[in-house]
Amino acid sequence: MHKVSALLAASVWICSTAWAGTFVAVTDPAGSVDTAAIGINDHGKVAGSYTTTGSDMIGFTGSIDGVYEIFSFDGHPTQGRGINNSGTVTGYYVPGTEMNAFVRSPSGALTQVTKDGIAVVGMVEGITAGGKFVGDYRTAPPSVPARTGFEGYAANYAADVALPFPVVRIAARGRNINGDISGWFIAAAGEAPQGFVIQAGVTTVLTFPEPNTATYVEGLNDKGELSGSWVDLDGNSHGLALASDLVTWTSFDAPGGTQTQAWQINKHGEIAVSSFNETTGTTGSFIYCPRKGGICAGKKGKAAKEKSVRSKIKLKKPKAGTKGVDPDAKSKGTVH
Repeated sequence: MHKVSALLAASVWICSTAWAGTFVAVTDPAGSVDTAAIGINDHGKVAGSYTTTGSDMIGFTGSIDGVYEIFSFDGHPTQGRGINNSGTVTGYYVPGTEMNAFVRSPSGALTQVTKDGIAVVGMVEGITAGGKFVGDYRTAPPSVPARTGFEGYAANYAADVALPFPVVRIAARGRNINGDISGWFIAAAGEAPQGFVIQAGVTTVLTFPEPNTATYVEGLNDKGELSGSWVDLDGNSHGLALASDLVTWTSFDAPGGTQTQAWQINKHGEIAVSSFNETTGTTGSFIYCPRKGGICAGKKGKAAKEKSVRSKIKLKKPKAGTKGVDPDAKSKGTVH
């Protein structure tokens, strides 16, 4: 039986005077005018996409110093979303107007994800060392939710990801070796996206503890640490990290950007981040490093502007009545 615990009740801000985290820049692929690193594995390899002038998204994977393999699915716009320690990449490509999910093997072979022999209209993101992944797909109307989460393995659909309360949208985004799954959902049309994590059959609803119009939980590592983004009431997006206790949050903003989106997280707590400056129109791609280790060891990075909060969890239904932002609105070619 599924159980549900949630939501964040009282909270107290703890503003840091010494910024502990840093940002390490991801080198742009050659010719890129917009780079988004979204997946990151424990070895510091990333996966994402970039665009060139007049060109749609091109997938890439490799080390952040610019040694990349680039790829596209049959020449269609393609984005890498997740990467495991063996180098298997997940993501989506757009053969027409809809996203289709794919898995890319370490050898470079791209395989369409299917359900009952039919292409999955959706995306795949989080993937474990053993190759189990999660994502979401469009269901056949008039099904509710219209778009729902799913699990898979070896480029095949395995099962839906369900939540123990009514929803109109489920986006599964992270998975770890314990079988835990993270992501975000929308309870009713027009309401704010909220995060979730499923651990040992218990669903915990996660909403960033400051007034917001969206909480997107994306990544989940094997320690139970989570990552994602939250959108404040002014429409500004910020990165978030959530400790495995599910009550210790950190909000952070990438250098030089007015909008920050955070994606997948590895075992070192390092998070793939993309930023956009609305004034200059410039973009950036970074690794957020909460401590010196892994890919961040020995690298000089820019100090992160952070603030931390601890919150209480109590049993409660998902938050309702808050007007949300459009979760499918593209931000420089990247969707949540």
